Amino acid sequence: MLSVLYVIVNYNSEEDTLRYLQSIQDSQGSKPSAIDIVLVDNSTTKSKELRDAISLMNLSITILDSANVGYFGAFKVALEYVGYTKVSTYDHVIISNVDLEMTKDFFSKLESINVASDIGVIAPSIVSKHRHNDLNPKIITKPTKSKILRNYLLFKYPFLFKFYAKLSDKRIKHNTIQHATQTIYAPHGSFIIFNQVFFKQGGIIDYPVFLFGEEMYVAESMKAMNLKVQYNPNIKILDFDHGSTSKENTSFISTEHRKALKYILRNYY
Repeated sequence: MLSVLYVIVNYNSEEDTLRYLQSIQDSQGSKPSAIDIVLVDNSTTKSKELRDAISLMNLSITILDSANVGYFGAFKVALEYVGYTKVSTYDHVIISNVDLEMTKDFFSKLESINVASDIGVIAPSIVSKHRHNDLNPKIITKPTKSKILRNYLLFKYPFLFKFYAKLSDKRIKHNTIQHATQTIYAPHGSFIIFNQVFFKQGGIIDYPVFLFGEEMYVAESMKAMNLKVQYNPNIKILDFDHGSTSKENTSFISTEHRKALKYILRNYY
């Protein structure tokens, strides 16, 4: 039986969280996997209604109340709560946000694939329900330093950032679904599947940036351990395109992007 540790991060998105959890429950079918869910609640107000609804679900869910420590900050909280010794016993460890929907054949497809021993991360097909495009492969080859510096400047000036956001949205719309499994540099951060080998070899998650840049952190963590990231379009997740970061103002988003890019430049170039 497939064993999965499933870390989900909620920030003020109660409706999305409940819909997502329901889709996970519906995906179990007649051959359920051994799934342990840790929901890290970064929300400003902890909802009793959310907890009451979750208590009625037929899922193994632990809710961890947390201050808003960011996306991978919440991932770190969950992994340390479980303990890395136990974490390394799972076949896969998933980190995701909540504006997603599980496909009904997700776990059966995940269990059926043959994963090479040097694959540390699987990047599934993340298909927009509204635009019918794929968010993966996120980054096929490592960006040049000049590109990272350019992006830093874009996020420094609001008018350039807005222009970049429009261009980025157009690029995503034209990213048609890939049909070949391939090695890539980095996965899309909204849903990442870590394979057991990463944690068995002593891998940990300790990304000190509040938001953004997680993809490159994952890519470089794999590289440091001689592991690879593999895009596999046979495994699919559905995306609703309205995560909690989209609710934040432009100034906050651009500031957090610059912090992430500073970290990336300092550590990976």
